[in-house]
Amino acid sequence: AEVTVADGDDYAVHARHLLALLQDLFRQRPESAQVLVAVPAGSMLEGLSGLLLSAAQERSGLRCRLVALDYADDAAARLRAELDGGDALVRLSGGRRLVRQWREMPVAPAR
Repeated sequence: AEVTVADGDDYAVHARHLLALLQDLFRQRPESAQVLVAVPAGSMLEGLSGLLLSAAQERSGLRCRLVALDYADDAAARLRAELDGGDALVRLSGGRRLVRQWREMPVAPAR
């Protein structure tokens, strides 16, 4: 397992860093791999989820996950608990675990 910590909140810097990490992983072609990115809840860095979801669709065996959390004393324990989870987009906030997912909306009849 490799852990990389990137400081700051410059979206472009983080996006370039994550893209480089994913490209390197694609070149290595491992049979399976997991990328877990932790960001502050409510920050624009949650937008990195799009890059992660695209990468996971491009390479079978690659699990990409983004966890947005309120940093607290138990942040490390909460992230460890997410390592075995199956949800790609999770927010841990106020003691709650929220999962972003698509849901079908009913279509209103045409007038």
